[in-house]
Amino acid sequence: MNHGDPAQGALALLFVNVFAEQLGVPVPSYPALLVAGSLASPTFGDAGYLAMVWLVAMIACELADSLWYGVGRRYGHWSMAQVCRVSLEPDTCIRKNRNLYLRVGPKLLIVAKIVPGLGALCTLMAGATRTRYLTFLLFDGIGSAVWVSSGLVLGIIFQRAILATLAWLETYVIQGAFIIAAALFAFIAWKVWRRHRFLQQSRLVPRVNIDELRAMRADTPQLRIVDVREPSVVADSIPGAIPIPVDAPVGRAMPGNTDADTPIVVFCACPNEVSAALVALRLQAAGYHNTYALRGGFEAWQESVGTTEPKRACAEQQAPAH
Repeated sequence: MNHGDPAQGALALLFVNVFAEQLGVPVPSYPALLVAGSLASPTFGDAGYLAMVWLVAMIACELADSLWYGVGRRYGHWSMAQVCRVSLEPDTCIRKNRNLYLRVGPKLLIVAKIVPGLGALCTLMAGATRTRYLTFLLFDGIGSAVWVSSGLVLGIIFQRAILATLAWLETYVIQGAFIIAAALFAFIAWKVWRRHRFLQQSRLVPRVNIDELRAMRADTPQLRIVDVREPSVVADSIPGAIPIPVDAPVGRAMPGNTDADTPIVVFCACPNEVSAALVALRLQAAGYHNTYALRGGFEAWQESVGTTEPKRACAEQQAPAH
């Protein structure tokens, strides 16, 4: 196959496409890898062409991922919070990805590009947890190689089907665009509906503000305060708070002298106090009926005592390096 100047332009477009997607721009680049693979000779006579495509895509991946790593290393938890603001599930975005990375470690980078929505957050977490850069490059490079190679190999294997699909789309471009848009709309609608139901559940839990919490601390000696933030990244807490992981069996985690009428205030560090509200619901189901969520979470407590969390040097940076 003769790859002249048009191929050079195609390689430049591929680089921009892959680089943009890895930075978080919603422009899928995997289809471009499939097409690039399908344009190679089925007899592998275009090894040089495939090697060039592979190298261009790899460079784009590593440049974008290194940028995310640097942002995570410098700004820690704050950078993840900003990325999660545009997530379809911002209330649990940080907690789920942070806990997953802390359990698996840098090896998670090998599959991060395969799992939708995990790539940028995983590289941010690698920086925020002070994973060594060479360790990051090793596992991220393996993950990028798997992702790029799989696209090219699948493009070669399904060459006829892909080229036939491209020909069909060229003929029926409007119909094809409509089908793709409809599928994307259905997916987003399902995610939005699921989040709406999630938030509706959390709103069933009554909230208390900081002033009410202070009054309860002064007037109710038996008050229990529950901290459901991830223990491994917590540097400070409300005095007297009981740390209980979100996924722990909350009924058994409460002190033995806690009766059904004991007031309990649960707090987290997440949007809309969702994690705190869900734990509060489970405590209510376990028989603790006077359970509340702290409005504004730990950030509201910090502001009330004049120690707002800095954007840099967050608790994640105190986690041990891998």
